[in-house]
Amino acid sequence: MLLPLGARADEHSWTLSRLIAGLARDSASTMGFSEVRRLQYLTEPLYLEGTLTFQPPARLERLVLRPTRERMIVDGDVLTIEASRTTLPTRVLLSDHPALDGFITALRSVLAGDQGTLERIYTIALEGGEASWLLRLTPKSQRLRAAVSEVRIGGAGREITTVEVIETGGDRSVITIRGTP
Repeated sequence: MLLPLGARADEHSWTLSRLIAGLARDSASTMGFSEVRRLQYLTEPLYLEGTLTFQPPARLERLVLRPTRERMIVDGDVLTIEASRTTLPTRVLLSDHPALDGFITALRSVLAGDQGTLERIYTIALEGGEASWLLRLTPKSQRLRAAVSEVRIGGAGREITTVEVIETGGDRSVITIRGTP
């Protein structure tokens, strides 16, 4: 195969399947995160810090350490929230919260190597090459599109470095991930 002048062979073999297979986790992994959340009804963004733990195939735990302690555990379709300001945990179904469900499904699918779920729920565009890539996920269903315009997952090689959720109402969340195993 002839390559354009200056192109590397690995850039031309970079595919969605190769990316998803490289990101898949077969054992529990924990990574640090920081998040900037911009909400229409607030004049200043919210800043959060903590850890994310993924346990294949579908358990995701988010522990917020700052500004206040909060623990969110997603197992299947159930989200459990334990906040330092409440005594009892709150349980909700992800299917009742499309924006949250869309973000969590995207992240869990990528970490589990579940390309089929991603393709069923999103129209996927892969930009860049192995050294720096971006997955642009546009919801297919009208219900999810009503809540989420796009989920963008960026990274380098086998590491996810950012997850951005753009909601249809103008709210936006950018999560920067550190220490992906």
